[in-house]
Amino acid sequence: MSNKSKIGWLDPSVNSRNTGDQIIADAVYRELREALPGHEIVRLPTQTFLNRSERALARSCSKFVVGGTNILNGNIPRYIQWRLDAGSYATYKGRVSTMGVGWWQYQGRANGLSRRVWKSLLADGMNSVRDSYTANRLAEFGVASINTSCPTVWKLPDTTPGGDSKPQRVLMTITDYHKEPKRDMRLIEGLRDRYSEVLVWPQGSQDRTYLRSLDPKIEFIGPELADFDDILRRGDVDYVGTRLHAGIRALQHGVKSTILAIDNRATEISRDIGIPIMSNDLRAPDWQRVDDRQSLKLDIPHTAITQWKENLSLWANN
Repeated sequence: MSNKSKIGWLDPSVNSRNTGDQIIADAVYRELREALPGHEIVRLPTQTFLNRSERALARSCSKFVVGGTNILNGNIPRYIQWRLDAGSYATYKGRVSTMGVGWWQYQGRANGLSRRVWKSLLADGMNSVRDSYTANRLAEFGVASINTSCPTVWKLPDTTPGGDSKPQRVLMTITDYHKEPKRDMRLIEGLRDRYSEVLVWPQGSQDRTYLRSLDPKIEFIGPELADFDDILRRGDVDYVGTRLHAGIRALQHGVKSTILAIDNRATEISRDIGIPIMSNDLRAPDWQRVDDRQSLKLDIPHTAITQWKENLSLWANN
């Protein structure tokens, strides 16, 4: 197999302590396999520096794709989620296509180093982003992109699940690195008022410890993605929580989902495609979204997704 047919998948779920990255990786790999049949796809980390064998593997690839995470930001080197050194930077330079990536948080103008890094790494005209905010940030320094939303939503149906009656159980998540104890207790108490059983999926490595400090009686399911999927597959459950991709995973399983928007990711994706969110304030209208059993129309950008995948195939074969 020639170098031209080998594609490096830059995967943020490798060595990640956040199980939500596995949800993203599932979707990214599925879409890459569909878009690039016949190509060998090799997996490389972004959260750790490349070791010797990974460097050799990267050098054997002709193109690279990084998908579905908030890997972009304008404050390098103070904040960066992609571990790059001089060698890997030289290997990737000008050969990276983004796939539904996002911009980390709401930030001011990107600094000069950030602009140079992203302009030099990203392949011209081959960038798919997860929301309009990210597209606008890249456009500020001349990087063109297409808004496809996150790959985790590409296969969602055109409407969210509804239903005639509310189930007795709810699956909840909290975010260990975005603690707001008063809000988080209000969420727990509000769900207990509405459901007979509140179960928590500890998606992050410190979620369990944090929630135990708030409420020692809270009930957890297992921490693996398989544990979460198992409850979703059984049905007769809703999802409400702060973890964006857990909420999207629930929608993938046909489960009614309401995501508490604690940062720009859920807010911006909801603004573009209409996924159901509640505000950080947890006011009465937010709880009405939880109680409402009507389905909602989603605006999945199918045309943009198809266009980007076709362009990806042509680019990979060039």
